[in-house]
Amino acid sequence: MEPVEFRDMEYVMAVHEEQSFSGAARKHFISQPVLSRVVRKVERNLGVTLFDRSSIPLKPTPQGQKVLEYFEQMQKLRMELEQYCETAGQQGGPGLTVAAPSFFCTYGLPPVIAAFKERYPDWEIRLVEANDRDLVDFLRAGVAELGISANGDTAPDMESEVLRTETIILAVPAGFAVNRGLEAYALDPARGNDVPGLPLERFAGERFLFMKPGNDMRERGMRLCREAGFSPRIVMELDHVAASLSGFTGAKIDPEENLILTPGTQGALFLAMGANIMPGDKVAIVEPDYFANRKMVEFFGGQMVPVVLEYENEGGRAGISLESMEEAFRDGVKLFLFSNPNNPVGCVYSYEGITGIAALAKKYGVTLIADELYSRQVYPGIPYAHLCAQKEIPENLITIQGPSKTESLSGFRLGAAFGTAEIIERMEKLQAIMALRCSGYNQAVFLTWFNEPEGWLEARIRAHKEIREAVMEVIRDVPGVSAKPTEGGSYLFVTIPELDVSLHQFIRIARELADVIVTPGTEFGPQYVHQFRINFSQDKENAAAAMKRLFAVMERYRKQ
Repeated sequence: MEPVEFRDMEYVMAVHEEQSFSGAARKHFISQPVLSRVVRKVERNLGVTLFDRSSIPLKPTPQGQKVLEYFEQMQKLRMELEQYCETAGQQGGPGLTVAAPSFFCTYGLPPVIAAFKERYPDWEIRLVEANDRDLVDFLRAGVAELGISANGDTAPDMESEVLRTETIILAVPAGFAVNRGLEAYALDPARGNDVPGLPLERFAGERFLFMKPGNDMRERGMRLCREAGFSPRIVMELDHVAASLSGFTGAKIDPEENLILTPGTQGALFLAMGANIMPGDKVAIVEPDYFANRKMVEFFGGQMVPVVLEYENEGGRAGISLESMEEAFRDGVKLFLFSNPNNPVGCVYSYEGITGIAALAKKYGVTLIADELYSRQVYPGIPYAHLCAQKEIPENLITIQGPSKTESLSGFRLGAAFGTAEIIERMEKLQAIMALRCSGYNQAVFLTWFNEPEGWLEARIRAHKEIREAVMEVIRDVPGVSAKPTEGGSYLFVTIPELDVSLHQFIRIARELADVIVTPGTEFGPQYVHQFRINFSQDKENAAAAMKRLFAVMERYRKQ
């Protein structure tokens, strides 16, 4: 059982007193989704369900009623302690609570507070995150004594002072139609800030990408557009991505709680791992599976627990032994990470395999991260089961997808992760430190994701299948070489015979003599010393020719 903060106790007590989440949220001047996450966190930490959510008005469960009684006693003791300290003169020095948007709390205020503390060490400064919409309510309710706003609106009953002003720049590509004849406005480093202003109304009717509703930058942008005399034509926001992913997977996705856009799917994996494991935690990974999984476990100081993928069985579906997985979970595994379709083998997990993984994770409290990057590129006739859409799923689950592979847009560095609200929240905090957000301009790609021209994706999958068959035909003609035909994705995990040189030496030789680059099998597991992964291109003839050149070089070094 993990400790529960006094603030969280107060929130839980407020839900009980108000008999609703909405009433408690209004009482404490926070959003209902935030309050719901706090209550779920407390329930998870204590291991009990506090409220019967099917009842109206909301009522505590029998276990919840007992917990509430303990919370009441603890709050009473805390008040008595505070009163005693105040009477005894031990309460400490002066303090100040500052409410501000998340950007200021993360980046702007920490150095200011550090400098203030150096000058006034007795002062205690506390930060409370609040968007501009809630800031005035926080001040009126006494939650904070000082507020920092980004929109410049002033409440008539409050004193305000302008600390600084800044220029907001709307950046658009040079070839954008609205730019014609506007060369004088182009940014020039030599001119510094000496850039003439362009009336915003010039952009009325253009398509805009906006942050999700409730975001301060969105509110500022909307206000500026209204002041310019038009309502922006919003073509994409976070809700669009959530609806697309929900329609594809069948999972329920609340864009406010369950979704984060990331700098690439690799970024999503990093954030999900960083939000879930600590040094020494046991992490189960599949062998073979995406090579970055191993590196991330090592980076975060986790202890790897390999689960072998049985993929070489003739004529059967590849999959993980659920018995060996349960043994690993029973041994204290905290997190299980896997790709579906598997990378590098390309096999797709069966429905029985997916539901078995979900059941075991739920039984042992294991967090799951499902990398479904290639799930839209599964070949015809191969059934696919999204773990996130099953009836029985673990409490902690993150699914990762992105447009980079299906759309051939890896360089845009766009990814999406969705799942358990508490994990998404931790990922957002980590991303605010690491990268702030995924590239704003590149997010325009999400407009076409799941919205391609009719028949485009089907044609792309057929083309990749034809390339796979052409490459497999070359493989079958070479003695001692084998590969399981990939069921999704654009890669093959190839087994080669024993050579007179090491695997890494052969790969360097092949790059020089055959002009072919492959990934050594040891990147996917230390035991794969006679395997490599090859990614085939979108050109069937070139892909087949490349494999023929590779195997011609291999024959020179085949062990006799």
